[in-house]
Amino acid sequence: SGKSTLLSLILGDHPRSFTEDLHLFGRPRAGQATSQIQSNIGHVSPEIFHAFPRQTGPSSLTALDCIITGFESVFSYRSIDSTQSTRLDELLKEFDYPELLNPSFLNKPFNELSNGEQSLILLLRSLINEPSLLILDEPFAGMDDESLQKSKDYLNFKLKDWQSLIFVSHQFGVELPECIDQFVTLEDGEMKFM
Repeated sequence: SGKSTLLSLILGDHPRSFTEDLHLFGRPRAGQATSQIQSNIGHVSPEIFHAFPRQTGPSSLTALDCIITGFESVFSYRSIDSTQSTRLDELLKEFDYPELLNPSFLNKPFNELSNGEQSLILLLRSLINEPSLLILDEPFAGMDDESLQKSKDYLNFKLKDWQSLIFVSHQFGVELPECIDQFVTLEDGEMKFM
């Protein structure tokens, strides 16, 4: 119904985003590198969930490694500096989820986590860089009740005033964080404001 096109235009990676008179973050799209645009965006989607590397063996990413990849929006291991390490500790504590402070959980290979745990880690990955825009497309897929509630609590109470959130869900109600104050539906490619 147009959701994928709309999100890829906002992300700056749709072919039409180069030809249309599109402005992202107050600047013309045509003058910005996609990586520059996406450094301002935290993004979770079913596509990222399925594309995220799940190799086994010595090159496999741990849960912690996966979160860290969000600093540069990449899919491979990166070392972090002291400022990033401080931010990582802050995020894990602010999330208030006991497993996230457990080294055995954080050092577990990403591919050995349950689908819900992988969704939680990818959500943290999208939050780690404190982006000005969060695009969360079905971010809670497979999460248990506690993970879902902790995730919603973070979005409701810990996002900064200058952060914007686009939350995509096919389930109104239980999944929607209370911080959502404007609703748009897409029907047959048309946006309808509620």
